[in-house]
Amino acid sequence: MWYNVEMDSFKTQNFSLREIIIFLIQPVLFIADILLCIKGHFFRLSTEAAANIVMEMFGMVICGFLYFSVLIDDRKSRFRDLFLFMLFHECLILFLDSTTWFMQYKPQFSTLSKIFNCLFFVLGTEIITLFWNTEVEIMNLKNRAKKWLFVVIQILAVIQIIAIILNVFFGYFYTIENTNYVPTPKTGGLQYIYSMIVFIVSFYFAVTTKTSFKIKAPFIAINILPLFVSILQQFHYTLSFMYISVLAALIILYINIQVDMGHRIEEFKNKVMISQIQPHFMYNTLTTIKALCKVEPD
Repeated sequence: MWYNVEMDSFKTQNFSLREIIIFLIQPVLFIADILLCIKGHFFRLSTEAAANIVMEMFGMVICGFLYFSVLIDDRKSRFRDLFLFMLFHECLILFLDSTTWFMQYKPQFSTLSKIFNCLFFVLGTEIITLFWNTEVEIMNLKNRAKKWLFVVIQILAVIQIIAIILNVFFGYFYTIENTNYVPTPKTGGLQYIYSMIVFIVSFYFAVTTKTSFKIKAPFIAINILPLFVSILQQFHYTLSFMYISVLAALIILYINIQVDMGHRIEEFKNKVMISQIQPHFMYNTLTTIKALCKVEPD
């Protein structure tokens, strides 16, 4: 394989108390959204707000199931902890965004709405950076590209986070008016420039890698959907598809890694079986030669 998914001698992995607690937090967040639907007069919301909330709550359910699947997988992989971390971040992002939709046109939540929106974009930048770092490891990009490129990506992530925090005071990306998210004309779409850059670079490396299309197709797929959505968000600020597309990319990446790990386990079992057969074969061969030497020395 041209990509790099290592397993530590196929050892089992016991999940920790911290991982269990994080897993239990996710249904709590989902229940909190359900309560908001009941108390927040869900059916009185705009069609746009209701659609985004339903989509994000569905994404939270998917995050929970996928987190549980990774958690109970007893095959020890160095990407396991990173996947769990990204899935929890994804669940938090979807919860923050769905909650801010409930806060629309409720002046008493003005400050909380600003905090939640800021956290939403900060965590969004972080998960895209983590996603990039994961692709770098899996696709062995460090061996195929210049080191300065990775430094630039990390610097851009820091600049993006600082810009998002400063936006709370200056409003050059968006403002919160009466707890309603209002993109700033002409500059509102710039907050998605970082994600566009990351997915363009990843897509380029996935397409140009020297291997069969069958192998690189999953890596093209996991980049093309978020890239398309990040471009779409430049024109439709109110459609919260960005991190749903990242979740879809995570699912594709996870399935691809699981399939590859399954193939490696089969290869490992075959090698073990061959190593067990070979000594017996050699012993039987030598015993037969010994016996023939006594009967037919010629």
